[in-house]
Amino acid sequence: MIFALRREKSGVPSMTFDLLTIDPPVQWKSEDYDSGKTWVISGKQLREEGFTIDIPNRRDSRLLFYSADHTDKP
Repeated sequence: MIFALRREKSGVPSMTFDLLTIDPPVQWKSEDYDSGKTWVISGKQLREEGFTIDIPNRRDSRLLFYSADHTDKP
């Protein structure tokens, strides 16, 4: 789970975070709780590019969940 806040005076609308505990060979399912949007991304891509969170409005937040995606496993 990631809970990100953007402060009232922040001039930074997005940040990229290194998720060092991500296992590169695993696919990861992510969900933006606020929008309901879900997506799957490879661990390799997350480790190389990081996890970017956009919060365009000041005094706003994002709640995101991520977990290993086992949907294609028996």
